[in-house]
Amino acid sequence: MILVHRRNEFRASKIMAERARANDKIKIMTPWIVEDTISDQTGLTGIKLKHAETGETKTIETTALFMAIGHRPNSEIFKPWVDTDDHGYIKTTNHTATKTPGVFAAGDIADPLFKQAITAAGLGCQAAIQASKFLEGH
Repeated sequence: MILVHRRNEFRASKIMAERARANDKIKIMTPWIVEDTISDQTGLTGIKLKHAETGETKTIETTALFMAIGHRPNSEIFKPWVDTDDHGYIKTTNHTATKTPGVFAAGDIADPLFKQAITAAGLGCQAAIQASKFLEGH
């Protein structure tokens, strides 16, 4: 496994970064940027990388790519109906309620702290229950 990161330093917790560095199965490449993907009729065959400081380029053969770039929630479309914080996360009250009656938010779009699938699932359940109770009352 190769971990490509655009900076020399990680923003992850120190313990997680150290675990990755200590894992013999993970090769870490910093500061490199994924510039492009290469594919054929079979699917992904490689990625083109560019060194963030020197501009050097290289190609790596691969059949899989997982990209994670930042944690900016895609909430712009909902702004007429919800309030967001300075980072774009939807603000909620009373668990999952927003400023608009009948509109509830759950998961990563409303969770700036945990950003975990299990907490998103729990919040989704809460939102569904709250939406159901809201509908029963109308």
